[in-house]
Amino acid sequence: MRAGAADGPATAKRPTLDEGFARLDKNRDGKISRDEADTANLQGFVQIDRNGDGSISRQELGEFRVRRGISDNGELITSDLEMVAVGDHKLQVLRAGQGSPVVIFESGAADGDGIGRWREMLPRISQITSVLCYSRAGRGGSELAKDLRTPEAITNDLHRLLESAGYKPPYVLVGASLGGIYARIFAMRYPMDMAGLVLIDPSHERVGFELDRRAGRSDEDRAKRKRSSVDSLKKKKDVPSSEALGLVELNWTGDASVYGTMANIPLVMITSVKGYAEAKSESARQYFEVSRSVHSEVFKTSTLGMHIVTDKAPHAVYHEDPDLVINAVLWTIEMARKHPRR
Repeated sequence: MRAGAADGPATAKRPTLDEGFARLDKNRDGKISRDEADTANLQGFVQIDRNGDGSISRQELGEFRVRRGISDNGELITSDLEMVAVGDHKLQVLRAGQGSPVVIFESGAADGDGIGRWREMLPRISQITSVLCYSRAGRGGSELAKDLRTPEAITNDLHRLLESAGYKPPYVLVGASLGGIYARIFAMRYPMDMAGLVLIDPSHERVGFELDRRAGRSDEDRAKRKRSSVDSLKKKKDVPSSEALGLVELNWTGDASVYGTMANIPLVMITSVKGYAEAKSESARQYFEVSRSVHSEVFKTSTLGMHIVTDKAPHAVYHEDPDLVINAVLWTIEMARKHPRR
């Protein structure tokens, strides 16, 4: 069964190039200004504006979409994609390059098919090693899975995918936002398979738990909020909601130790604090503070790593500063090769 079937999560129709450009070019002058892009929350302006004239032409937007794997008519470019079986369903993958360690990209909740966001990074990284991007079950062209999308289920899928696709350890996982939780848990469950980890402003299961503690919420109040969240998520039919439902128990306990412990491997943690100064509420500021604290704790699990704190790029760091992410991945590959695990 594919995403978009009548009884499964639906995939939103992508606008054509002309529709997308018209939607962004509010004043109809044939170009998209920085203000128009910011108003529409279009991320990655500098990367789209290839000629650096401070505006985006229709051609530049079209070229950007192609780099993300979207054709002018809004369809996914699938000529370089393939389907790989992982038990009772198949996952769509994009692979490139040769060599070891294998770099695997794990996308965030808002990253659509989970492949397009990484396409621009593949050419530079695949020059020196093997790279794999994939769509989690129900996303992009990947088939829906029958089981609840818990961290166990999703990391099981990834482990089976790597085996079926013929990729042997060691692995470097790159996880962004929600993908950071899955990348960490994979590393905890399969520590001997890991060569390195790059976490891009990752989500963390203890953030909500700590915010509740700071707010003085009782266990009874937390349980009530949990039930309300579960009821709400069950009513929705989209993939992000199904993944969020699978994380409810983990976020409730705030404790991932049941999955194991992190191996001492090369690790790059990237934390965005761009929104901290602009936070308009105390709760928003506390969110940034707690996130930065737990990021620091994860970083300390490695004796060979970097914790990069940036105020130049927002949460989706790879949109605004892809070079930062690419260099972090390249450094991790280099360190993994210099310090192979025995």
